[in-house]
Amino acid sequence: MLDLSKALLGSGTPATADEYHFVTRRLAECLTDVLHICESRGQRIPPYEDDDESDEETDEE
Repeated sequence: MLDLSKALLGSGTPATADEYHFVTRRLAECLTDVLHICESRGQRIPPYEDDDESDEETDEE
């Protein structure tokens, strides 16, 4: 999809409204897929623990 959109936008001749509409819809679908993948992977990442905070808690005790 990326190659198709680059070719369409980089060609010397202007694209038609239908071609822009097609590329826009496909790119939106691709971005939606990427968002779903990122959200899914993000749910599998354990919570971040800052080492500085754990050191401070140890020093205070």
